[in-house]
Parts: sequence; C-alpha cells; structure tokens
Amino acid sequence: MGAISNSGRPPIIHAGKNVGAVIFDMDGVIVDTRRAHIDSWIEWADSIGKPINAEDFMRRTFGRGNMEILPEFFPDHAEDAAFLSQKSRDKESIFVRRMHGGEVAMVPGLMEFLHTLRGHATPVALGSSAPRMNIVATLDTFGLHDFFPVIVSMEDVSRAKPDPEIFLKCCAGLGVDPATAVVLEDSIYGLDAARAAGCSSVGFTTMHTEEELGAHTGECVPDFHGLMELWALTSKVPKG
Repeated sequence: MGAISNSGRPPIIHAGKNVGAVIFDMDGVIVDTRRAHIDSWIEWADSIGKPINAEDFMRRTFGRGNMEILPEFFPDHAEDAAFLSQKSRDKESIFVRRMHGGEVAMVPGLMEFLHTLRGHATPVALGSSAPRMNIVATLDTFGLHDFFPVIVSMEDVSRAKPDPEIFLKCCAGLGVDPATAVVLEDSIYGLDAARAAGCSSVGFTTMHTEEELGAHTGECVPDFHGLMELWALTSKVPKG
C-alpha cells in the first residue's frame, strides 16, 4: 500500500500506481446520452432536409466533435467556423431540450464515486469534446458543477480527440503530471487521446464492447459500480 494521501486515507491505486487525478469524459461516462444524441441528430438533420441513417451515422461519427462532423452536411462551408458553430448550437439546443425532458440519465454509481473521490481528496477534471453549452446544461441539470473545478470543452482546444490536447489541458489546469492521471472514457478516440497524453485510462462499455475497447485501454467497466469494485473503494457518500 502506498503512503497516506492528503485526505488521511490510503491513496487510490490503479495499475499499481497512485492515482494523482481522475479526468472524466462526459457523454457515455458521466451521463448516458447515446439515445438522446442519436434522436437529436435525426431531428436536426430532418429539419435541414438532410436525413441520416442513424446506425451508420453514429458508427462513423461516435467520439468526434461537432466541428468535425458538420462539414459532412455542409462541405461548401467546411472552413467557415462561424457558420459551423451556429449549426452546432442549433443541433445542441435540440439535445438540451431532450435532456430537460428526461431523456438523459446519470451513469449508475456516479454520485457515490464522486463523493468517494472527494473523500480521498483526489483532484477531478472534465474533458469533453462536447460544446460548453452542453456541458453547462448537463452539470446544471444533475447538480454536478461543484465536483468539476476544471472543465475543458470543444471550444478550449484546437485539435479534437484522438489528439491529446484536451487531456493535457485538464492536467495543466489541475497542476498534475499526466502520468499520474486516469482518464475515464467510452470512445476509442478518447482512449487513444488519453494514451497519447501519457495518462492511464479505464474504458466504459456504454457504447463499445469490452473486446472493442480492449486494444485501447488496460481496463474496462460497465459503470461506476464496476470502477468502485475495480479500485476496491469504500463508499464515501454523506449520510442523511
């Protein structure tokens, strides 16, 4: 067992090393948004007269940011960032409406895990390819803002996952060595970005199977109950 952490408790251990920070992706890790995003893309694409095949579309675009996806719909505006940003906001306003309508849920065990990290004084960040409006709306909806002092969104990076920029910025914001951070991700692009940043990772099987993620990470779990078990953590959820 390692030295006692700043919390007075034994440190959290992953792959034989002390965990210096935990970095969360959002969609598919903090919240299960898969169905709401699919339905939002379908509704938005229909509204502009460019309907999509949902299964094919999600297979091709999962884990990519809107600014990478939207040029497929508007090839003549592929270099027009202002135009694409507005289209992104249009699509995401549909998603936020669906989320407020109850179509999005937290991934099981999230609150227990967050309180447990807090009890261990483990630094936490959120690094997501989602637009900041989505992140703010999600954290507001589920009352999670206080848990994420560092947030890096689509607008904060110039290169999307699998480039490591988003996770390197999270580590810089927390003031931790990337080699001590563990990234929680559900996409292959995200896991590859974590590896490129020098971080460890755990894959969440909310979208891909364990077999699909296995080549990109050392560990996979279905949800936070699985991660609590993997890391042999005892719940620190406040009583009462």
